Amino acid sequence: MKVFKNIINSLDELKNKKLSFIVKSNEEVLELLRAIELIFKDKQFEMFSIYHCPCGNIFVYPNKEFEELKFDFKADNKNNLLCPACGDYKIDVGLTFHPKGDLKIMLDELDYLFDKAKNDNKFSYYMFISNTFFESDKLFDEIFKSVDSYLYITDDLELKVRLGKIGKFELEEGIDYEKTILRLRFLIYCHIIELKKIYNLLNNLIKIAYCEIAAINKEKRQISPIRFDFYNDSWVIGDIIENIVRVTNKKGLSLGNFIKSFYSNELRNAFYHSQYIINDENDLLLTAYKKLIKKTDLETLFSHCFNFFRHFTENISKGKRELIKAKEISENGYKIVPIRKGDKISFKFVL
Repeated sequence: MKVFKNIINSLDELKNKKLSFIVKSNEEVLELLRAIELIFKDKQFEMFSIYHCPCGNIFVYPNKEFEELKFDFKADNKNNLLCPACGDYKIDVGLTFHPKGDLKIMLDELDYLFDKAKNDNKFSYYMFISNTFFESDKLFDEIFKSVDSYLYITDDLELKVRLGKIGKFELEEGIDYEKTILRLRFLIYCHIIELKKIYNLLNNLIKIAYCEIAAINKEKRQISPIRFDFYNDSWVIGDIIENIVRVTNKKGLSLGNFIKSFYSNELRNAFYHSQYIINDENDLLLTAYKKLIKKTDLETLFSHCFNFFRHFTENISKGKRELIKAKEISENGYKIVPIRKGDKISFKFVL
């Protein structure tokens, strides 16, 4: 693990100095999380939110449990947090760190699959990353926009920033922030958990990682596009996830079981049919099922779900940056080349 010179080594040290370091690239975010996890591995609460400013800097902000450790971050007159590097308040990404053992296993297994695919089936991997490995699907980018745009609402500060970006929404005095945030997170959960194509992408990534599919037919020297729909059209999300469980279990991975653990059809139905009540303790009562879900259990479920989708899409983005930096990836006379048009970058498959 890369060691950051100004990462604190203990809670006592944190109390005596300001956590004001800046991580300079997205690739370093997970290393930062791992370093923080080593310090706070026994804690079961949300401790920090990590923000990514459009200027490229990533910075850390303590949550409510660490109120006494407030640092010298500035805010504008609407209490929007300002990036300490550039002074901008248009925060692009905010994620909350949840130190959980199962979550770390899931992140590590995802990293393993992406690394294995890149190392063992390189050309097919970058065809997958660039989306040229699939028959034309205009919804591909929309999948990631769906995840990126609404995944990061976690606390009061981020709620204000996000709603401010959506429109001129003033948070009135007396509004119950915690219930509002919980409902928004509930909505986000029910939205992204239904993204079937993410599960298709995961299924194809596994096949690429274990060299069960290849982009190039070496004998016929032609492209072999891979379709998304590995599942039966009649399958619901629960069926698709069960298939992912079977696929991953065969590979000795626990990733499918982890995904299954944070998918709840009861939660999904309760939200879509408005059959739930949030009580004074912010626990969730599913009225149709006469079932109470404690806030702590709900937050863990949401956290695992959000972190899976976030980490998956971040690995896709990382692969695209690698492809852009490499300028081309080739095999048997075939090439994947990034094409830049203004601020937009697309990828072209050429012979």
